[in-house]
Amino acid sequence: MKGQIVSQPQRIAFFLPSLAGGGAERVIVTLANAMVQRDLTVDLLLSSKSGPYLEELDPRINVHDLGAGRVITSIRPLRHYIRQQKPAVLLSSLMHANVAAAIACILARRPLRFLIREANSIGVKDHYSSLKSMVKVGLARWAYRQADMLIGVSQGSLALMFEALDLPDQHPSRVILNPVIDDKFAAKARAEPSPSWPWDDGLPVVLGVGRLVPQKDFSTLIHAFARVRQRASARLIILGEGEERSKLEQLALELGVSDDLWMPGFVINPFAHMKRASVYVLSSRWEGLPNTLIQAMACGTPVVATRCPSGPDEILEDGRWGALVPVGDAEAMACAILNSINGKAGIRPGEVLHRYDVSHVTQQYLDAMLG
Repeated sequence: MKGQIVSQPQRIAFFLPSLAGGGAERVIVTLANAMVQRDLTVDLLLSSKSGPYLEELDPRINVHDLGAGRVITSIRPLRHYIRQQKPAVLLSSLMHANVAAAIACILARRPLRFLIREANSIGVKDHYSSLKSMVKVGLARWAYRQADMLIGVSQGSLALMFEALDLPDQHPSRVILNPVIDDKFAAKARAEPSPSWPWDDGLPVVLGVGRLVPQKDFSTLIHAFARVRQRASARLIILGEGEERSKLEQLALELGVSDDLWMPGFVINPFAHMKRASVYVLSSRWEGLPNTLIQAMACGTPVVATRCPSGPDEILEDGRWGALVPVGDAEAMACAILNSINGKAGIRPGEVLHRYDVSHVTQQYLDAMLG
């Protein structure tokens, strides 16, 4: 933890629960791949060696399956790894993993540089209102103080982290944007969508991407789409999997748009779908820095996003690069979607996307880790 870097400054470790198909997992895989390509020794520690992003890992990355199943039971094998492998740096992401990593670092009693990357907006009440979540936040108030560096993915998310966890202003921190665009991105976007779309009728296609969970608020997107369908012919695709699938399918049936909705589940290459969509919609109630919004912009697709805490307003520069609508406002979202498919969307971004370049962002992480 806080102390001198050990004698293997090139061994960098990342810790995650798994490689489930979320934005935080994609970011860590991207960073690990980029760092191992710079001839650094990279270890990826997983509570459970599972998830669709496993196949995207560079084979030179040392994947350690902690065999824990749950994050809480990862503490002991994580402590053992730190003692045996002596990494110079450990970076964790996702709150429950961050808490476990902080405990393991304390128990390991070895000097290393410990960084926490917080990918979400901690202060959002909808996110942390349950008793279980409040306990988790209470533990995080202690755990985040143990980190040598706190990394926020946007100015808004970093400010919320400090406020919600009552962190001292002087605690070392920085904002590092997500690594989204690499040299393979354009080729992936040009690929044929897989699975293939079920329609080929030339109608405008509205696209949403994310886990089917309350945070992403696809219910509002479906409500908005139903309003769009009252005024224009269109299709809706939602890529992702999660606990709300049945609820969303039932909602689409009740609103009479189920024939125009396709939900194929998680896809490894959403960029090909983004490239061909008429408009991309981020309907979230809260975010940290939504990768999918940046990816859609990089595909040249018009975007609509909620002005949720936090990230979309920073990415879109307060509406300069796409439409921002209030959270949960189906009518405003429908109007913005119609403006996009009718060719009335704003200017598409170009020069702002360099800040999400993988090489550029990787160097910022290395500066924070080893600098």
